[in-house]
Amino acid sequence: MVTEGQVRVLRRKLMEGKRQEAAAAGAGMSVRSARQWQAGPYPSQARTPHLWRTRPDPFGEGRAIRHEPATPKPLMNLNDAGDPLGHANAHRNSVVQTHRASLRGNGAASAVRRATFF
Repeated sequence: MVTEGQVRVLRRKLMEGKRQEAAAAGAGMSVRSARQWQAGPYPSQARTPHLWRTRPDPFGEGRAIRHEPATPKPLMNLNDAGDPLGHANAHRNSVVQTHRASLRGNGAASAVRRATFF
């Protein structure tokens, strides 16, 4: 795929009197592409938008789209949060303890780096 900048550089170098091979190399494209783009519209003008559909429109044919305002979810407190699946609170204390440790900054991420000598 050739960009507009490459075509601009190609045409400028051709106007300066460079050979086609040198102009193509300076623009970063092959000689074959340079022959194609040395005259005519720029790449953005040459492209035509596609008008076909790759799959049926799920919102077409009379279906109305409802936009409901997003409501923010309440923040979860780990101390009084139950298990959302209704299971027994297995490992609850370890989860709370790990969360509190991450808030305190304990662990390898906050450790003091020692100077290493080789």
